[in-house]
Amino acid sequence: MKIGILLTAYDCEKYIARCLKPWLELRKSHDIVIACNSGMFSPYLDFGFAENNDGTLKVLTSSELNFLITTTGANLLNEESSRNYCLDYLNKQNVDIVWGVDADEIYTEQEILDIIDFISEHPDRHTFKVQYKNYTFRYPYYTKGFDKECIYRTNVDGGISHFHFDNYITYQSGRTNSQVGPPLFIPKDIAYIDHFSWMSDDQRSFEKIVYQESRFDGPEGARCGYKSGGGELTFNEAYWQHRSIDLPMLSVQNVPFTFDLELTYSREKRCLFVDEIQREMEIVVKVFNARDRERISTFEMSVVPGVRYWVAPPDAFFGGGELEGLYVEAWESGNLIHNEELWTKPQL
Repeated sequence: MKIGILLTAYDCEKYIARCLKPWLELRKSHDIVIACNSGMFSPYLDFGFAENNDGTLKVLTSSELNFLITTTGANLLNEESSRNYCLDYLNKQNVDIVWGVDADEIYTEQEILDIIDFISEHPDRHTFKVQYKNYTFRYPYYTKGFDKECIYRTNVDGGISHFHFDNYITYQSGRTNSQVGPPLFIPKDIAYIDHFSWMSDDQRSFEKIVYQESRFDGPEGARCGYKSGGGELTFNEAYWQHRSIDLPMLSVQNVPFTFDLELTYSREKRCLFVDEIQREMEIVVKVFNARDRERISTFEMSVVPGVRYWVAPPDAFFGGGELEGLYVEAWESGNLIHNEELWTKPQL
């Protein structure tokens, strides 16, 4: 399998070396072609943002990439054009898949290898979705639920013609990726990618808010899930309310951690959900106050795949105020199999 990596890298000096490292290492043993676009997208110039790409370019130009296009000054490209120049190069290299990667996404070598195996095991599927651990505000806090379609086979409908919006592609036939068929999710136990997307110490986060507000659908002021308030990055409640979605919790993944189940907390319903069950289990769920580890409740549960379970801590715990955070353990046969922190007000 010949793999075409379409890397988008702008103002990612903090992450670019870590992002590139596994791909460059695996290029020694696998047929991998890396094409990269690096430049501020043209709308950012209209917003009056200053260019900040020297550190990123220094790493890119020393990494012996197969193809690198960079833009600067007043002659910039928009997001889709930037990707399409790389796509044109990869198409000429006759790659079997195009794999979109942003420079703030950190894969491990093993995750890449496991994804390659997963793709090979599903030759009938055309596109694949990767799931990301979205680090938010400050490491190690992250939000769940972000995924994107970013791996595309090229032997479909005459090949990939172009990106028409963001990560969405059009084939030579004129059909889009959504019209060709639904993507296949790559399970989290195969790959759950570190994504440094909305960090408070990264100026890109604040610039992305302006960019997304100008680009995505929805009422003005509710097009991006984040906002800047007093120089701080916070959740944009209008975005989540407009979509009737709970404000995200911030998770911290501890060891051990299993993907045999998923823990989520609903602020609105004030209860803990245990879902995405992968196998039948007899588990004990222990719920603690995240701040001082004082135990709140213990529940014994028989769980099976396809069912969503819920746990409601006693009202006395809340004391009439807002939940600050939970620390949750899942035990099976006397063994701790999962422990995780879920915060509404993390220790930032």
